[in-house]
Amino acid sequence: MRRGRHTKRGVSLGTIVMLACTLAVLAGFAALMPSFTGNQDILIDAARLAVAMDDSIAQLSASTGSMLQSRREPQQTITPPFVSQNVPGPAASTQAAPTAAPQPTPSPKRIFSLCAAGSVEWNSDVRKALTIGQEARYELLTDQMQQAMQADLSILTLHNTISASNELSNVNMPSGLLAPIRSMGVNAIGLGHVNALNFGLTGLEETEQAIADAGMTAFGAKQPTLLTLNGVSVALLHYQDSFSATVRKTMDQDEREAVFAPIDLARISSDIAAVRQNGAQVVIVTLWWGKEKQNTPTNEQRTHAQAIADAGADLILGTGNGALQTVQVLSANRGDGKYHPVLCAYSLGNLFSPDRESRLTLSGILLKTDVVYDANSGTVAFENLAYTPTYAWRGKDEGKTIQRILINNPDQLPAFVDTNQKDVMDRCLTLVTDVMEDTAIPLKYKTF
Repeated sequence: MRRGRHTKRGVSLGTIVMLACTLAVLAGFAALMPSFTGNQDILIDAARLAVAMDDSIAQLSASTGSMLQSRREPQQTITPPFVSQNVPGPAASTQAAPTAAPQPTPSPKRIFSLCAAGSVEWNSDVRKALTIGQEARYELLTDQMQQAMQADLSILTLHNTISASNELSNVNMPSGLLAPIRSMGVNAIGLGHVNALNFGLTGLEETEQAIADAGMTAFGAKQPTLLTLNGVSVALLHYQDSFSATVRKTMDQDEREAVFAPIDLARISSDIAAVRQNGAQVVIVTLWWGKEKQNTPTNEQRTHAQAIADAGADLILGTGNGALQTVQVLSANRGDGKYHPVLCAYSLGNLFSPDRESRLTLSGILLKTDVVYDANSGTVAFENLAYTPTYAWRGKDEGKTIQRILINNPDQLPAFVDTNQKDVMDRCLTLVTDVMEDTAIPLKYKTF
């Protein structure tokens, strides 16, 4: 059914326009009348008529404009709900337009230097050898290594406890040995090793405190340790499965694993994801693992290392088996199509050990690199990657048996290294270069 059209009320626009034109014609006629008749009174009346007609035309024009405007604009303005109702009036149009917010400048790449070594282990014989008369001369152990490990992050593992509430032994050492370690440039010490809980949680906490008092950071127990290095957020995570017989007798597995996390891939993956969620930009995983005195990583080590890399670790640093193993740059698959290189040292061996039964235990390296974090891509790269061979020396110096850590550079050996000792050091250097032969990492003697 068709609806009838709505009848508009009032004077239409066409009618108003017709009236305006008629009045204009009459005004013109009135203005010309005097010239035809010569009558002045008619002139005056005509003038008045013209003024009146002009006023009428003005009023009609105003009325017409008002009606035209009313036809253009709706009777009601609807403001969208996402627009503020407090819209400024016309005066606001004279104000300057708001300045556009500047675009953020891409963050530059950030770099921190790293120096990583294996483990340092003392026993009673070493402590006695470095005691001359009644004076402890522990600094002799590292007097040839002053600042050799200097870096933004310089780390090693201490294979001893420092518990003042327990007697000194082959495991438990005095706090005085920490100053020589610090003098090499070390600023972070890993606590994870087989004897770490020999004196329970109290002994571990005393060790942590002694390290802090010596100006270094202890890491590895009760995950994680978070650091900021040159603007880069770094997470240190540690894992191990092996403990001494003493620890296994005094603490059950759950107690041990509450302090030192096991090498469990699901656990490691979860921990890495958690520190990433909390803002870690570089993740370093340290491991106490490997088959004792083997300089080749096992298939299990290789499989685990790749899985840890894929899970998000940027550096994997192993120790614990007492022998140097190869260093590789793994390629991690994280499902984002980006290249993620992961620096993996299966075992850094010993920086110092009292065990002299094998050249393997006397040899180690300092692994050095600049770690580059790219905030734009969220990736990590390694620059200036190199290694420096080290050697655990023992010999006579001024008639006294001394033990020292030396850079194994055959062209720059201290005067106290005799010919026989040099021959042993040469063999140890060959062992190191053979292990590192398949890597693309150059040997450099110059330290940071």
